[in-house]
Amino acid sequence: MNAVIKVSSFEFNEELFNKISLLLKGKDAEVTIAVKERNTSLESEDVYFSRLTKSIEEIERGEGILFTMEELEAYVSEGKAS
Repeated sequence: MNAVIKVSSFEFNEELFNKISLLLKGKDAEVTIAVKERNTSLESEDVYFSRLTKSIEEIERGEGILFTMEELEAYVSEGKAS
């Protein structure tokens, strides 16, 4: 038996595990769980990794900015982060 079960993080709970256990009861089976973030951006994977690499290089050169959580939230809400 092969099955792929896709659920959102909101549906991932004990009830789901119980249902899967019932489905597998008495069967010699293996269960693999893979977690994948939803890509809600229109940015391609190549563009994302290029931007990420550039950011890492900037941090390594000491060109980063340190924020407290409150400062970061204020920075983002002012629209400076875009």
